[in-house]
Amino acid sequence: MLKSSHTTTLGLEITSSQIRLVEADTSRWPIKVLNFAFLDLLSSHEDNIAQQIRGTLDRGWFKTNKINLALFHSSVIHRLLTLPPMPAGEIRAVLKREVEEIKLYPNEVVFDWRVISEVEEEGTKKNEILVVIAPLSEVDRQRSLVESSGLKCSVLTTVPLTLLSSLRFVDDGEKEAIALLYLNMKVGCLLFVREGKWCFSRQFPIEGKESILSEVKRSVHYFKQRFRGEDIDRVIISRDRGEDLDRVMENLREALGVEVSIFDPVLGLDLNLLGGRHKEWEQASPGLAVILGLLGESLKEPLINLVPARFKKGKRRLHEVLLALAVVFVLVTGYAGLSWHTESIKATLRQKEAILEEARSEERQKDLYNKYFSFLQEAEHSRYKWVEAFRFLSLTVTDGMVFHSLKAERMRGGLYLSINGEVMAADAFTAQEIFNRFYSRFKSSPLFSNIELMPIDIIRTEKQRSKADFKIRFQLKKEA
Repeated sequence: MLKSSHTTTLGLEITSSQIRLVEADTSRWPIKVLNFAFLDLLSSHEDNIAQQIRGTLDRGWFKTNKINLALFHSSVIHRLLTLPPMPAGEIRAVLKREVEEIKLYPNEVVFDWRVISEVEEEGTKKNEILVVIAPLSEVDRQRSLVESSGLKCSVLTTVPLTLLSSLRFVDDGEKEAIALLYLNMKVGCLLFVREGKWCFSRQFPIEGKESILSEVKRSVHYFKQRFRGEDIDRVIISRDRGEDLDRVMENLREALGVEVSIFDPVLGLDLNLLGGRHKEWEQASPGLAVILGLLGESLKEPLINLVPARFKKGKRRLHEVLLALAVVFVLVTGYAGLSWHTESIKATLRQKEAILEEARSEERQKDLYNKYFSFLQEAEHSRYKWVEAFRFLSLTVTDGMVFHSLKAERMRGGLYLSINGEVMAADAFTAQEIFNRFYSRFKSSPLFSNIELMPIDIIRTEKQRSKADFKIRFQLKKEA
């Protein structure tokens, strides 16, 4: 992770039709837009893109050559993990092992992370961490393009993260459950946010306006399943220029029954220095979610930055100079020298303790993995019908129903399982009817025996919907 200290930020976005450069003073809120350039993309070849950018820089329009850039690539992964509270160094060590376990890329990767919220699981407070992983080859390609343009890449983040940051410029953008849809000619990105916090994102190819509608409906359905039937409040669309989305917006309103609007950044922007170019900015603003998000990323402490550590040298060199001066000062002062030596020993001890704690953490992880592996091996070689049972459950669950947990315990007479779940519906009668249909099919399955249904608890939620909590305990049959 990196903490940004630059007050002047230059954002660069390359779309299917334009090169966009926006420079702003991000030292305060609202941020002050200093200058911008929206260039028609003459060619998608990287050499031509670099030449266009250099030509713009040569005019002296911008004060800084350090830029923020966003990756928009299908191989970039965003993943939410939950970990107990621990120092940043230990978090990075744990995440490094997790990234190595994923093994989605044949070559080297880079990753960075951000703690996005604190959650409670079974009475224990934990940190919810967003991890971003990208292939080093793609990161190096973007960095090479920037350097050949005469710029230096200060921050390399991702398009979904910039969309998250862009919501601070939207009225109530950080207070609602929002689906932010970004369309870039051939590729779309859909981000879901609840009260300003990351939920999940989707990237998809655009194959006509029907494909946009289908992807949004499918993702909204997944959102409802994941968050126990909760609805989104609105859909916001940010598009590249030239896209006529009236029909798409109308279809989304009809299909989802929620507000659908165009991205409209009305908060946090001081445009007074633009003068006569104010109208040009306003005409382009519906498509500026990514570029504004790049500026907004500089306001976050800390921020996710995929620039490899070997290229983050500026701060390191300053730190080395200051450390050298401190050592010289300590050497010429007797008592201070002794004090420094004592503190150095303490720091070494703390470092050793951190290494020891990391080893203990790895041992605990190893024990947990061994337990899971042993269970999976036993399940694979047992005669219980695991695959058939999971297939049946996945096909039987109905709309409005969510499984929260499945627990297994071995007892005398066989293997017993418990399913905890809930049904969300408009009223108690409908919720009971949905569960009854599911339970009828469940009882008739030859895979289960000794089925026991616990009392169903039906309550009214704050959003005036009925929720039915249920628990089913049963025995899993063996193969004949």
